[in-house]
Amino acid sequence: MDSGTGMDTNVIGRFYCPVYSKEPESPKIKRIIVSDLTEQSNGNGTGIGLADFCNQRIINKLDKNATYINCLTGMAPEKARIPITYPNDRMSMQSALRTIGLVAPESARVIHAYSTLHMEFLEVSESVAKELELRDDIEILEEANELLFDENDNFIPVNKKF
Repeated sequence: MDSGTGMDTNVIGRFYCPVYSKEPESPKIKRIIVSDLTEQSNGNGTGIGLADFCNQRIINKLDKNATYINCLTGMAPEKARIPITYPNDRMSMQSALRTIGLVAPESARVIHAYSTLHMEFLEVSESVAKELELRDDIEILEEANELLFDENDNFIPVNKKF
């Protein structure tokens, strides 16, 4: 997580702040998984409540005091809520895919980003890739393949691949 709200609300299409703003029309993102906190966060998990699923390592790194102070100061206590937590990213992904409605997991539109601040490199599912191939402003660096996990069943960060 990496911005003032932990994730860029314009990228994820979620504000969850009914007091001040209405939710945006787009993008429409059904499920969000957060995998880790950046070093720069110093344990501040502000915005973790914008996600649906998270990795236990975030909870282990979380500085609750810093998170609570930031969320309360921003008058957004909902952004400190803890998502459904799993011991690894693979389990989070499996649950996310089971809860997206009448879409087969292999047809799901999935985007894997290092962070909402660093989106120059993304991994995308085949359904997203087909749309991106039609765009002149996007360069496809690799052919589609399975999402890779490390030996602990956690995502391999996108920025470590390119």
